[in-house]
Amino acid sequence: MTASDSELLNFFSSLAIFGCLVVFVGVFGESAEFIVKWGRKRRFRKRLNETNRRRLVGFVKVIRPKLLPIETGFFAVLVIGLAIEILGSFAAERMQSKANSELMATNILISLQIEQFRSTNFVLQAKVLNLEAAAKDRTITDVQSNLFMILIKDYPQTPIKVFVGVEDYETDMYARKIRQMLDAAGYGDNGGDIIRIPGGIVTGPISAQGQFSSNAIAFITYGNTNKMFFMPMSIPPNGTKPVISSGLTNDVDMFHKGILGCVGWAFSKIDLNGMYILNDTLLKPGEVGIVVPLKNH
Repeated sequence: MTASDSELLNFFSSLAIFGCLVVFVGVFGESAEFIVKWGRKRRFRKRLNETNRRRLVGFVKVIRPKLLPIETGFFAVLVIGLAIEILGSFAAERMQSKANSELMATNILISLQIEQFRSTNFVLQAKVLNLEAAAKDRTITDVQSNLFMILIKDYPQTPIKVFVGVEDYETDMYARKIRQMLDAAGYGDNGGDIIRIPGGIVTGPISAQGQFSSNAIAFITYGNTNKMFFMPMSIPPNGTKPVISSGLTNDVDMFHKGILGCVGWAFSKIDLNGMYILNDTLLKPGEVGIVVPLKNH
């Protein structure tokens, strides 16, 4: 509310009070008729002492002939007072309502600005956390490794190669952690270390893409890169772990793909999601591997 609006509100409030006072004057003037009527009653006059009785009789004699004009005048004063009071009260109420609406709108705007500030603050905090996470080197914790061992238990074993692209210290160390975990689980590559791909990360058709974590990896199997990928594994209706599809155990290539699919499922449970890729240059029939890409900074 502006200063001029405040002054106007005070004016109408004062006007309403003035109208109320005028109404009191009108009501008081209307009482002249009652004084005259009571003054004409003998029983009432007898209750007064001599002095007051004479004053009352004199007042009635003076007022009675002029009673109608007096009542009319005070009635007009009463009506005018009511009109002023109603006008002032109505105008003041409207201005106060307008001021309350403006105040409510201001409070809502402030609340929205506060919520926007909080949202911005949350976004900034999330970005800071992401930057902190991105600054940390990837690793395999003992908890992840132990859970992987439990999940992979009872699955058939086959050598799984671990590939990396261009030389990068963080990527190499992370890939060796994966290599060590696979070796401990029985999926060692005959004592081999990580394998560097001269031309960078291998490409090929993607059969399935999970919700990528910051530790995303890729699972590769032998196959024609121009064909769609088929993963010979499924989860039984009453089961929780995938199994290699029956009838494919005699097909060496498909059987090893099924093993890699089960291993990939175990990786996904320790937050290492990834994709499946076909390759016919790095792998031979029946071979499978994992590609560890550079860290996303």
